[in-house]
Amino acid sequence: NTVTVIDGTNNSTATIASGSNPWALAVNPLTNKIYVANSGSNNVTVIDGTNNSTMTVAAGFTPYAVAVNPVTNKIYVANYDSNNVTVIDGTNNLTTVVASGSGPWAVAVNPVTNKIYCLLYTSDAADERSSVDLGGRRIIKKKNNERLIWCRIHTTNTKQ
Repeated sequence: NTVTVIDGTNNSTATIASGSNPWALAVNPLTNKIYVANSGSNNVTVIDGTNNSTMTVAAGFTPYAVAVNPVTNKIYVANYDSNNVTVIDGTNNLTTVVASGSGPWAVAVNPVTNKIYCLLYTSDAADERSSVDLGGRRIIKKKNNERLIWCRIHTTNTKQ
């Protein structure tokens, strides 16, 4: 129920308390905030990377995954047993909930298009993918016969 921070300059470590059963984490490099999905306590620990202080934000049941859009400062938490995605506003930690379909267990963000992709675990999970339409606050489900593949989206964005 902790997060270990390793300082890459000298390999020193610090231990930070999180919620119960921390399952995934994501970093916003622009705000130096770290978001930890705690599947056992149904919340997200927010770590301030400048001083390692923490606060807690409520999530749905069994948050399994978290992703950050550094451009919009929005954080997306896939809540497996709630069948939804909690959207956290990184500026004030207020939340919005978007229905996702059965068993969201992975989430990824494309900060260029502001699309959020969520993998669902359902009876036909191998054929179902979803993406969050942020303008309409809804999940778009797509069926096909392709296998689901883990992917990480890398982009370079600068604020001007």
